[in-house]
Amino acid sequence: MRSLIGSFFVALCLVTSVAHATPFRLDYVKTQDGAFFNYDFRLIADNNDGSFFSGFEIDSLVVGDAIQDTSPFVEEESFFTALPAGASATRATGFHNGPMIGFVDGSVVGDFLSFASIGDFVAFSGRSVADIPDGELLWAYLQGDLGTGDVEVANRVADFSVNTVPVPAALPLLGVALAGLGMVACRRRSRNKA
Repeated sequence: MRSLIGSFFVALCLVTSVAHATPFRLDYVKTQDGAFFNYDFRLIADNNDGSFFSGFEIDSLVVGDAIQDTSPFVEEESFFTALPAGASATRATGFHNGPMIGFVDGSVVGDFLSFASIGDFVAFSGRSVADIPDGELLWAYLQGDLGTGDVEVANRVADFSVNTVPVPAALPLLGVALAGLGMVACRRRSRNKA
């Protein structure tokens, strides 16, 4: 019985560690154009960690983030070729480093970009000499005085034609918990029969 409960908690910890710590997902399509690479992005409120709420606000977004290092997007703010309405290109320096979008008023403080519901997204594009391998393009969002979302890995996709339905992080946890409870119940029943 103790080994079963221990196994259940190990599985629960593994599932929890896979869950992201941000309610957003950054998808991108990368295409080569001669010596350059075009990056088309969609920042999607997908609620993968269960923390999204209507009106969730972010102030800025860093792409090609390099924590206390030089960003692979050496073009800095000139990296961007298309921005969301009301946003401005700038760059992050210091802890986060890379091309940065300041939303609404174009600054790192002030007005914010607000997401009303799950599935809302903003699109933007960039062009670089950097060919960042899949699984290595980092990004982070900032909330001004409220702090920073965790640094995440962007998700490369073939195109944006397929809309995926987000699965909240709590759903796999619920599945593991129900499976564990079912196993405990079966074990009790088999002991009672003996």
